[in-house]
Amino acid sequence: METVEECNCCKENEMVWAKVQELESDTAIKCITEHPGFRTVCLDIWVLQTAYFHYRQEHGHMADANVHRFFYYST
Repeated sequence: METVEECNCCKENEMVWAKVQELESDTAIKCITEHPGFRTVCLDIWVLQTAYFHYRQEHGHMADANVHRFFYYST
């Protein structure tokens, strides 16, 4: 995605959809948001903060100062 406004279906991204297909489940999952690990990995503020700090350590600060404010003031 080039901008925040863009949106893609998870089925359009091979790496994302491969995670759904890895599951051995009787339930037909239609979206990555139904994956059992989605909530823990993608919606947990502590996991996101840790991922951000790791990214920052490897690649430097992000240009958007609002990202920093979100992590420090939303907890």
